[in-house]
Amino acid sequence: MTNKIHKNENKHWTDSHLNYIETNYGVKDIEEMSKYLGRSVEAIKCSATKL
Repeated sequence: MTNKIHKNENKHWTDSHLNYIETNYGVKDIEEMSKYLGRSVEAIKCSATKL
């Protein structure tokens, strides 16, 4: 079994990405946000919780 590592794992969030999440979380579809930011849905949720 191989370990799959997401391409953005351990990559820092930019201020513009965090602002995008703050502005759009709960407004836009989370899957749409995930595609736009190139992050997983879970990463978006986790980041939004921290904000």
